[in-house]
Amino acid sequence: ESYYIAATIKEKKGIIIGQQHGGHLGYIEDMPIFAEGEYALCDFYITNGWSNFNKNYPTSQPIILPSPRLSYLKRNSKFMFKKINNKILFMPNLYRKFTLGTIGQVSSDYLELINNHYIDLAKNLNFQNYDMYIKPYDNLSYQLIEETYNKMEDLSLNKIKISKIRQKGLSPKITNSFDLLIWDQIGSGAIDCFVSKIPTMIYWNKIYSFESVEAKNAITQLVNAKIIHETSLSLNKEISIFYNNPSKWQNNITRVRAIENFNKTFALTSNNWSISWKAYFKKLIANDKFYE
Repeated sequence: ESYYIAATIKEKKGIIIGQQHGGHLGYIEDMPIFAEGEYALCDFYITNGWSNFNKNYPTSQPIILPSPRLSYLKRNSKFMFKKINNKILFMPNLYRKFTLGTIGQVSSDYLELINNHYIDLAKNLNFQNYDMYIKPYDNLSYQLIEETYNKMEDLSLNKIKISKIRQKGLSPKITNSFDLLIWDQIGSGAIDCFVSKIPTMIYWNKIYSFESVEAKNAITQLVNAKIIHETSLSLNKEISIFYNNPSKWQNNITRVRAIENFNKTFALTSNNWSISWKAYFKKLIANDKFYE
C-alpha cells in the first residue's frame, strides 16, 4: 500500500518525508529491508539522531529530530526498585522461517548458531539467586526453536521457564515484575529500557547483525560498561555483580554515560520535542529549495 501511495505522491510532484519507527536503524550495519522498503521511497527521512546512510543501498536526506515516542516514554517512566523479585526476563528477537534480507534479520539460516548460543546460556548461568523467564517474540519464533527451549529448561533444572505469553510487548507490570531484562541484540525493546532507565543487558554475539561504522564507539562503550556481553560466562559474572547491589549497578557512572552516549545518537529524546518538530518544519516549508 505504501508503494502505491508513494508513487501517487511522486506522480503529483509531491514530497515524501519518512520517519524512523523502531530500533536497529543507524547502528546496525546493512539493513536492506529498510533501505529498499523505506529510504528509497522518501525524499527526507526523520531519524532518532543518526545521519550516515549506507551508500551501498538506497539512501535519503536525513532529518535529525527527537523521537516523540521515546521522549514520552522517558518522561513517563515509572520504573523503580521496590523489591528484589529474583527473576530475570530474557526476550529473544523475531525469528523468520525464510530469508528476508542479507543481514540484521534472523532467518532459519542462522538457527543452528542461535541454538548453540542459547544452550551456552542454560549451561553457564548460575541460577542460585534467580529464575529466568523467556518470553518468545511470537508463536512462530517459539516453534522454530521449541526443542532448544525445552533443552534449556532441562539443563537449568527448570530454573529457566518459557512464558505462555508470546509477543514482544513491554508494560509496567512486566518491567516491575523482573529485576533485569536481557535481550539478544539492541532492538526497540532494549532502547526502551535505555531510555526508561530499566536495568538491562544484551547477550549479543553478532551471529546475524553487527554494529555500523557510525556506532562502533557507542557500542564499544556499552561493552566496556558490561551492558553488552558476547559470551554466557561474561553475562553470568555480571548478573552476579548486579544482584550484589542492583541500584548501585544501575547507577554506575560509566554505565550511565555509555547509555547516554548511545541515546544521544540513536535514541534522541527531548522534553520539548514538539517545539523542535514545529520549528524545523516551519523552516523547511519556508525554504523554496524544499519544493524543487
